[in-house]
Amino acid sequence: MNATLPAVNGIERISEILSWYPGCSTVKIKAGKNLQEDLQRIEHVRMVVPNAKIRIDVNGAWSVEEAIRAISEIHQGGTIEYVEQPCSTIEDLRKLKKLLKADVLIAGDEVLRKSPKPLDINLNEVVDILMLKVAPLGGISQSLRIAKKHGLPVVVSSALESAIGISYGLKLAAVLPELPFACGLGTGQLLGADVASLGIIDGAIAVGSPSPEAKALDEYATSLERLDYWKERIRKTWVAGAQDWIAKEGWVW
Repeated sequence: MNATLPAVNGIERISEILSWYPGCSTVKIKAGKNLQEDLQRIEHVRMVVPNAKIRIDVNGAWSVEEAIRAISEIHQGGTIEYVEQPCSTIEDLRKLKKLLKADVLIAGDEVLRKSPKPLDINLNEVVDILMLKVAPLGGISQSLRIAKKHGLPVVVSSALESAIGISYGLKLAAVLPELPFACGLGTGQLLGADVASLGIIDGAIAVGSPSPEAKALDEYATSLERLDYWKERIRKTWVAGAQDWIAKEGWVW
């Protein structure tokens, strides 16, 4: 697993957060809002974990010009495993790949999972690595189809999800034929509380099916207003085409 470091500053705070990831030798650092703060954050990570592999996640915040400058400056400070979603669009990522002189891999996240048709987009000369997140991509089977279709190295990752959601990412990682990079499935460490537990031991999380704890479900139950929000979102998804997709796949609903 990689440790995930939000865009926080100060070596003490950074050291505290990284301590939540015992045995993790790869660190994903959130960046993109302020280059000087980003550079300092990366430097502090190298001080706290001197031999760590560093990957940067920008969430599409940079223009092509900003990405070229930022990646070049970051790369001068030391080796970077990859930069995740430096620009937001396929067009800008393709342009960046052509113009970037620094020897740095580019990973695609939002460009894939926010596409209405992730199987159909052309990622040739756009990214070097695919980020696979089970929930937004439509499940384990769909994620496997996407990985096979694009034929690129993948990193299985998660958003801020409960242990229940993350367990499906672990199952996806377990069935992939190759995992050349550390997974990004340790995001549960950033939650204040969870309904189940998936501990990190020696930089890894065991594959399994954690059960939610009844006490935690009661304690962290959502409000009725939030429950209505999710019901309405499911309804909109259904009428937008999910019903047809389920029928096509032959799923029992």
